[in-house]
Amino acid sequence: MATRVISQIRKLPLVNALRQASQPSATPGSYSSRWIMPSTSVGPTLKKTSGLTPAMGSLFRNSGLGSVTAHPRSGFSASIPSMSVSVRYNSTSGIYANVRKRFTKERRNRGEIKGVSDNVLSFGKYALQALEPAWITSKQITAGQLAIKRNMRGGKLFMRIFPHKPISLRPAETRMGRGKGNIAFWVAGVKTGRMIYEINGVPESVARKAITVAASKFPLRTRFVKC
Repeated sequence: MATRVISQIRKLPLVNALRQASQPSATPGSYSSRWIMPSTSVGPTLKKTSGLTPAMGSLFRNSGLGSVTAHPRSGFSASIPSMSVSVRYNSTSGIYANVRKRFTKERRNRGEIKGVSDNVLSFGKYALQALEPAWITSKQITAGQLAIKRNMRGGKLFMRIFPHKPISLRPAETRMGRGKGNIAFWVAGVKTGRMIYEINGVPESVARKAITVAASKFPLRTRFVKC
C-alpha cells in the first residue's frame, strides 16, 4: 500500500514542478537565494495539492524524497536530496496583489476650513454669523444657547449648526501605539459666513443683546446680522 502511494506521489504535479525548479534553466527570484518558480505554473499545482500537504510531508520523509513545508500565505518550500527549492506566491497578482501597496495617511482637518456654507438667513429675522472658520464644541454651542434663552424672553431660537464630528484624544504621557484613543468631545466645523443662531419674534434690541452675550462663548470672530 505504501509503495503504491509513494509511486502516486512521484507522479503528482508538485513533484514534477520541484524537479523542474532544480534545473539550471529556472530563473532566480528576488525573494530567496534558492531557485523560485514562476507563479503562473505554481498556482494550479498548489491548488491541486494543497489538501494533501499534511500527509505529503510525512510521506516525503518516510519515502526518502525529502520534506515539504507549506506556508498558506507565502507559498511552500521543499527539501529533497541534491535539490532544494523554495516557491513563493507572486505578490503582484491574486488576492494578495495590494499587500505591498502604500496608502496616504488621512490627515485630520487642522487647517483652515475653506468654502462657504449656509451664509443666508433662512428661519429667523436676526442671526449670529461667523466671520472665520473654526471648530465649535458641543459645550460651547450649549453655552451660547443658554445665554440667548436667559437674555431673551419670548421669541423663537433656531440652531443652524450641530456637533457631528467626533474628536478622540489619548491620555497624557502615554506610549505610542495600542490603538486609537477614545472620543473626548464632539465639534461642529463652521465655515466663514455660517449662520450659528437665528432668532425670530422679538425686537431688534432684545435680539442684539442676546446674540452679543452668546458671541462671547465662541473662540472665533462673529457679528450680528439682520434681514
